Amino acid sequence: MDSDSDLEVLTPPEMRENHSRVARSPDASVKPSSPSNPAGYKAGPLVYTHGPPFPVSFFMLRLHLNSSFTTEERVMHMGLCLPHACTDQDVKKIMEETSASSRKVTVKVEAVRSEHNRYNIWTDTTFIALCIAALIVIFLIVAGTGYDLYLENMKIAKMKAKNCFNGKFDSNMPDMKTKNGKCGLYIVNNNCNNNNNLIENHQLELNGNSNDSSSREPISRFILREMLLAFSARMNIRTICDQSVGSDTISVIHGLKAISMAWVILGHTCIIAFKYSDNMEYRRIVQKEFLFQTVTNGTFSVDTFFFTSGLLVSFLYFRTNAKGKLDPLNKGNGFVAGFLHFIGLIAYRFARLTVPYLFTVGLVEVSMKWFYYNSIFEPPTMDHVNCPNYWWRNVLYINTLFPVEEMCMLWSWYLSDDTQFYVIGAVMLILATSIDIRVNFHDYEGMKTLVVSPLIQTELQIQILQLYFRKGTIQKTNLCQQEFIQSMVLSTMTNWTPVCHFKSAASLLITFMLSSWITTGYIAYSNSHMPGSDDPLALFDKIYDKPWTRLGPYLIGMCTGWLLFKKNCRIHMPKVVIAIGWTASIAILLALVYGLYETTLSPWMGAAYSSLSHSAWAFGLAWIVVACVTGYGGVVNRLLSATILYPFSRVTYCAYLIHPITIRAMVMSMDSPLHLGSTVTIVIYLGQAVAAYFLSFFISVAFEAPIVSLLRIISKVAVMKKKDSPIAS
Repeated sequence: MDSDSDLEVLTPPEMRENHSRVARSPDASVKPSSPSNPAGYKAGPLVYTHGPPFPVSFFMLRLHLNSSFTTEERVMHMGLCLPHACTDQDVKKIMEETSASSRKVTVKVEAVRSEHNRYNIWTDTTFIALCIAALIVIFLIVAGTGYDLYLENMKIAKMKAKNCFNGKFDSNMPDMKTKNGKCGLYIVNNNCNNNNNLIENHQLELNGNSNDSSSREPISRFILREMLLAFSARMNIRTICDQSVGSDTISVIHGLKAISMAWVILGHTCIIAFKYSDNMEYRRIVQKEFLFQTVTNGTFSVDTFFFTSGLLVSFLYFRTNAKGKLDPLNKGNGFVAGFLHFIGLIAYRFARLTVPYLFTVGLVEVSMKWFYYNSIFEPPTMDHVNCPNYWWRNVLYINTLFPVEEMCMLWSWYLSDDTQFYVIGAVMLILATSIDIRVNFHDYEGMKTLVVSPLIQTELQIQILQLYFRKGTIQKTNLCQQEFIQSMVLSTMTNWTPVCHFKSAASLLITFMLSSWITTGYIAYSNSHMPGSDDPLALFDKIYDKPWTRLGPYLIGMCTGWLLFKKNCRIHMPKVVIAIGWTASIAILLALVYGLYETTLSPWMGAAYSSLSHSAWAFGLAWIVVACVTGYGGVVNRLLSATILYPFSRVTYCAYLIHPITIRAMVMSMDSPLHLGSTVTIVIYLGQAVAAYFLSFFISVAFEAPIVSLLRIISKVAVMKKKDSPIAS
């Protein structure tokens, strides 16, 4: 071998197992005689080592391609393995210089990601806060579960000692349920046959004296025990898996929620899987198939959530109000009482939803930061940037009022809209159930000669109202002496008239409904939106997520809830009406999902469809609920009311929060894109559904269920304090 022209390689036997080589001392004076003789290196032996000759890094580039032989502009992601010494700017410069020689393709480097700016999760304050919160919750769960088991064992021992039931003891007796009861998680002011130990023990320990400081200490200890038991995993698992429902529960709602949640997971799985696939053309082919309309029109699944939410809020509120079991702290009439009632409703919902929601926002922020710097794929949205900056919009449930580019947790738009609808619905419900007492002062004997100011007239109306509801003495005021008011009121009780504002609330509801339809139609027409041919998410920031375009199903749900309350869930219908109702309902629902297959609408028809389709879906569901509740559901009622669906329905909220994270984690943890097909997509969907419900079960046990139990305890304590406070009679 000629050592002057060729590179001599020595391979001693003891070095044959090594696979990496380094050149010996470089010399810049040596010039290569051929490409095989590199410049700067002497001809000589190479020394094998265990490590690479220099450290390397992986760089991900997002390229924007614009070629002269195609009309489409494409975005491509490219991975390069280059020396670690290269900076992001160096890599960008290399790519630009390399592609500059091409005349047919213009390459623009939009972004470069590398290990140089690696994310350190252990220094992230959000991650630290999540860890602290998780440790606190785990401690409370362990303590609550242990205390729950201790109480059960103590009770078993006492009952065995008393030789209950002739010495035969059943550890699964109904009265062995925990003190917080077994009512469903989503029932407000329910009447489940749970154990009312809180009120009973409170009354026994008080002995009728709420001012005795010695009697308050046992109450405080009892409340602390109940709060600790709220975190019992045993109790919360029983609650979620309970196969029974309360008397105020519409069982068919469980089926609608469970099926709609499965539909939502299917849609999100397909969206993200298609985005990270290497055969993106597969979507263009498969979306032309008839059955794929189930995925394309999966947006109606969210309308089911809006409908059921409005129905439950309306039905439970009217029934609770009719039973006189609204919060005594807020019960009453007038602006102040109505405002306090409104604040109470909003505070309850905020407390119930925000804890698991805020924890999920933190998970999204941390996970998307980690994937942005470690995955070969870019996150589908800018959550790693938006969540640290705009998380407060999510907590206030106003993120849909801002541009979608600034939204954290894109799928949280539903929670924002639903909460805003709840605020509107609460105002209308309070208005519908409020009663004003109008007094005709001119009919009072002697009032024609007595000048009464409007302020005193208002005070008289308030006193009459209190007398009407409480049936007690009238309190002394600064405006009028007690004797004067009593003589005025008691002698002229026939001159007052109760005025209900139900018609005003109904008019307000109709106004909101029509405004939503008109606004949606105008936006769709002005943006030339064509349902069926356009992507349903094409106008996400203008139509899809805005509350003023999605209000219809919620209001229809409220009307359905009021109808069921008014008829006491009993409506007699002839067979002809039943047949027409089921035919129309099924036809509407199927037409909305599959009716636009290979159909092109005119601009006006497209605007009308965009405006009315979501409300039409709610009308179809309204018949199903009414028919099933009133005994005309048949097979559909048995399916939607199946007890196996109850646990899935109770964790729907947490499943909705967590399932996009599991889908993203799957695709972004891979080192290559997916290659999709029908079978692969179905398998991925089934796996994601199982993973979502599995994780949502733990999140519900750890966060949602304890919060619901704590709120129930607070409500009971407020009721007890109100009952124990001195009331004039």
